[in-house]
Order: sequence, then structure tokens, then C-alpha cells
Amino acid sequence: MSVTFALVASSLGYITEAEGALAAHQGPLVDSFRGYLYVSSRRWQDAVHHLRRAVSDEPADADALLNLSIALWNLGSKRKATRAALRATRTAPGRKDISLHYLELLLAQEELGRFNEEIERLEVSGIIPDGSFLTLQARARLTSGDLTKAASLLQDAMRTARRDGDRVVEAEAASNLAVLRFKSGKITRDEASSRLAELVKDFSDNDAVVMNYAEMANSQKDAAILRGAMAHVMDTTTPVRRAYLRHQLAVLEGNIDEAAEASAEWFELEPNNRMAAVAAVIAIGIGKNRLSDAMIIADHALDAFDHDPVLVNNAAYVFAMGGRPDRAIALLKPFASEDFVLMATLGLAYLAKEDIETGMSLYRKAADIAEKVDPALRSLMTAYQALIVRQLGIDRTSPQELLNALALVPYDPPEDWKDRPDFLRLERVCRAHGYPWPLAVEGLTSAAARDMAERQDKVADAVHSGRLEGHEPSAAFSEDANRFVHGVIDADEVVRRTRERYGLS
Repeated sequence: MSVTFALVASSLGYITEAEGALAAHQGPLVDSFRGYLYVSSRRWQDAVHHLRRAVSDEPADADALLNLSIALWNLGSKRKATRAALRATRTAPGRKDISLHYLELLLAQEELGRFNEEIERLEVSGIIPDGSFLTLQARARLTSGDLTKAASLLQDAMRTARRDGDRVVEAEAASNLAVLRFKSGKITRDEASSRLAELVKDFSDNDAVVMNYAEMANSQKDAAILRGAMAHVMDTTTPVRRAYLRHQLAVLEGNIDEAAEASAEWFELEPNNRMAAVAAVIAIGIGKNRLSDAMIIADHALDAFDHDPVLVNNAAYVFAMGGRPDRAIALLKPFASEDFVLMATLGLAYLAKEDIETGMSLYRKAADIAEKVDPALRSLMTAYQALIVRQLGIDRTSPQELLNALALVPYDPPEDWKDRPDFLRLERVCRAHGYPWPLAVEGLTSAAARDMAERQDKVADAVHSGRLEGHEPSAAFSEDANRFVHGVIDADEVVRRTRERYGLS
């Protein structure tokens, strides 16, 4: 009677009462049920203790093996979890839920060879693939880079799920398809985000849909939707996904403290995930300026993963700022000529190496290219350059006139900067260091910058006119002109000094 009561109580959500009802009972069935209760209440270690005892006494208990796999996975024991899942599939070869769980674990670890072998085994055994199986196969194709086949499988998954009346699986397939179409250039990021936002409204408790939305969300206004959806999944999703979602939300909101904490947790849970490593390097190194910690992660990532531009750029940034500019330069040189972001970071590395002219020159070239892509990027680069000049102490060791002459001209942030995570992060970093915002090397306002540009044009016109008459500018005139450009003296003073040098009244 007590066991029956425990079954009823647990089905109604009364976990504590169910545990109490089992207190006086022993045996493999009771251990298996206790393990299930502990998994339901996320008491992973307690679950493992009872489930191991259950499968030791009753090796064919597929439910105990499945729950043991879930508990081990959530404790970070991925290989043991996968072995338990494999045993469960062989114990109960017809159980769809167990097969899906095993495939999920293989895919999460990018074990594509074993994943494909299992799919072939299921096909041979006569399993008719439903929307869930097709979606998993599509995700595997995505992981391997076969976007065309992945899209076809996701469309099949949507049709199959719609036929079966499975709206949850249909939504999951649709959310994956939106991400895929963005990655293959079929739709813009904003379009993908908009489609996913609609799915989140109806399926806010589906962590796959929420995860895909978190990946595509790219503005501060998206944060409210993500925060609302996270409230429905944070208690039921895996620790890895929970850390990822926390990180994505923090980035959207410009919360550099939370981004650093969440990215560190994500990386600790998934040290072999390139995205987790890159996120930690950015949040910990750039966001919080904890350069020693970030460089350890960067070294690990560069050893473990292919050197793609995103990884190289962020690793080089923390190396340059952390006192290893030569390492940064060596990493960046093979890529920098083809990417303006890496070119700017190469400029940072040369600034850290105290080669001011080369560093500033690279920044100017990068900003000129970036402005053609998006004018707002010049503003972002200008502010980053100013931040770096201050953090490296260049503003204290180099003549201000030299910096003024070489640095990017101050440039207003775009009107929507408060909605852009890249600007929000930089603004929070500046505030944390006590720097003004918007930041520029000279600390000029944009109006002052425009005035400076106009004065530069006047000087250029005067020099050009003089050369047409056969006169090269003298050193004294060039010095006065430089002071005029930077607002030290006005035009009347330049004229007065010039007339005085030539003895004119």
C-alpha cells in the first residue's frame, strides 16, 4: 500500500510525501523508484547512489539505467552517462524515449560516428522515424556542416510532426530551421530572431526553442522576451543550457559581471566546447579585465580547436592586453589583411608592443573598411582604441599631440547604441574603470571632432595653395598649423604669427 501511495503522490508532484512512504521499504524496485524521485527533484548524487544499487541487483531495469544516465550527465560524468544510456537502449531496444536520450548524448558530445551507427541500427530494426528522430538527424548534419541535408531533414521533421499532431516537435524543428536559414544566408539575423520570438510565445517551456532564440537574439530589446522564456525552462533544463542562457541574457543586457560568471560556469561544464571557450575569453578577459584567467582559457582553446577568426581575434586581444603582444601578432598576421576586426586587434597588439605609429595606422585602415560595412562600427572602434590607450597607459607615456595626430577622430555612437550588446558591453567596461562615455583618445565631443576635421581641411587647402605658387610649408608653419588643427590657437593667431615671421605688419 505504501508503494502504491508513493506512485500516486509522485505523479501528483508530492515528492517529499512519496519519499516518506518508501522509508520502510527496500529492494531493487524501491531503489529504482527512489532514484527516479531524486532525479525528479534534481538531487543527482542521491539518485546515482540508489540507481546504481538498483541496476546492480536488476541489470535489465531499463528505467533505472535511463535515470542513472540522466543523473550522471547532470553531475558532469558524460562518458558514464553515455554508457548507461547505451545499456538502456540494448536492454529495451523498442523504447523510443531511451533511444532519443542516447542520441541526444552522442550529439551533445559531437560523437557523429557513433550517432550515425545508432541511426543505421534503428533503421535496420524497422523503426519508423518520427519528427523527433528526424530533428536529431538534422542537428547532426548541422554539426557536420551539411546545411542542405539538414534543411531537408528539418522540413521532413516539420511535416511528420504536423501529420502526427505533435506541435512541440514541429515547433522545435521550425526553430532549428530558422537558425539554419540564417546561417546559410537565406534570411537575416533579425528575421530569424523575429520568427523565433513568435515560436517562443507559444512554446516558452520548450528549452530547444528557447535555446535557439537565445542564439539568434541580438539586441537589448530581445532580452525581455528571453528573460520571460527562461523563467519557464531554468528549473528543468540541463546545467549546461542553464549556464548558456544566463550568459546570453547577460550579454544582451550588458551585464558584464553576470556574463563573466555565467561564461565561466559554461566553460567549466563544457571545456571542449569552442563557443563556451570564446564566450569566457570575451566576458572574463575583455569584460572584466581578468587577463590572467582569460589567457589560460585562450591557450586551452587554441590548443583544442581550429584557429577560426573569432577565436583568434579574442585570444589575441587578451594576449596583447595581458603582456604577450608578440604572441598576439603571430596569431593575427595570417588573418588580419582579410578581416577589419582582426586588423584592428592587430593594431591593438602593436600598441601594446609600444609601436604607436603602426598600431594607430592599422586602426585607421580597419575603421575605414568597417565604416563601409556599417558606419556605427567606426564609432565602436574609436571607443575601443581610446579604452586601450588608457588601459595600456599610452595616454600617460606618449605626447598628447602625437596621440591626437594619430588617433581616430571622435565619432558619436549610433542612436540605437543602448540596444546593441557590443556597445553596451563597452559602455559598462568604461563606466567600471571610471572613464567617460562615449570615449575617445582626445575626449572630444563629436561637435569638436567636426570642428577639428574642418580645421584640417583649411590647413590642407592653405598648403595646397602655397605649393601651387612654389612654396613648401616651413617647419614653423607646420607646428602652428598642428596647434590650430587641435584647437590650441585660432586662425587669427596663425595669420599673426605667419606675418610676424615674414616681417609684415
